[in-house]
Amino acid sequence: MSILEKFDRRLRLSQEPFFKTIPQIVLPKLEFHIEDSCNLNCVGCNHFSPLAKRHPADYDKLRKDLGRVAELFNGKIGVISILGGEPLLNQEIVKYMELARELFPYNYIRIVTNGVLFEKMKDDFWQACIKYDIAIACTTYPVRFDYSKWEKIITGKGIKYESMSDGVKDMVIYPIDPYGRQDVNINFYQLCTSNKCTFLKDGKIYPCAYAPNIDHFNSFFNKKIPLDEKDGIDIYKVNSADEIFDFLSRPIPFCRFCKRKNNKTVKWRVSARDIEEWYDTTNNWK
Repeated sequence: MSILEKFDRRLRLSQEPFFKTIPQIVLPKLEFHIEDSCNLNCVGCNHFSPLAKRHPADYDKLRKDLGRVAELFNGKIGVISILGGEPLLNQEIVKYMELARELFPYNYIRIVTNGVLFEKMKDDFWQACIKYDIAIACTTYPVRFDYSKWEKIITGKGIKYESMSDGVKDMVIYPIDPYGRQDVNINFYQLCTSNKCTFLKDGKIYPCAYAPNIDHFNSFFNKKIPLDEKDGIDIYKVNSADEIFDFLSRPIPFCRFCKRKNNKTVKWRVSARDIEEWYDTTNNWK
């Protein structure tokens, strides 16, 4: 079985129509933050955004990293997602939009947002969406905001619009086991959403966003959930996309900290930044 076949066994390629516009897609999705913090701060956010300090991405560093990814995959990535946190908080978002289109001229690129800041976006942002053919992918939440109105405004401008949900009413909490006692194979192959959100951060690719953003959790709560060197693959130490596929086809050490079998669903609300939003209360933290 080839490396790509092993990877595809873990994640079947999406049937969404825009994938078909790129010949021989080898990586379905790639996402990255341009801002770690968020204006909405959903309870139990699996990017830990409610715990993150305001932190826009380093433009020069991201340019280098995305350039390397483009080189390795020769542009054959299905969807490039610009997100956070809340990407619209980044006051230089237009620069990142231009960068993404420059490095991925033929790819489907989207900004994933909660939409609440649409009213504050200046004309140059909307013009950039049109100029660089970048879609708006909006997740709707039960807040006082007229999503229907803005969908009409955005599509009226000729900008592609995706509705990522039909009103998020519940949030899935992914508990952390601080002692790392979980079965990595069961987590990865049976319970996890890994590789549906292939994540780029600081020169490494990860199969999920949970591991590379654990630093926000550790910093806020003064904890030491470790991020192993092998949790991500260094894009500057590989020679081909095949090496990345080989990495993505297997569990990572961090999988032992995810207590996926105890996932729970709670009503959507703004985070109270309580540690119990992210860990199983049956664990002893002492």
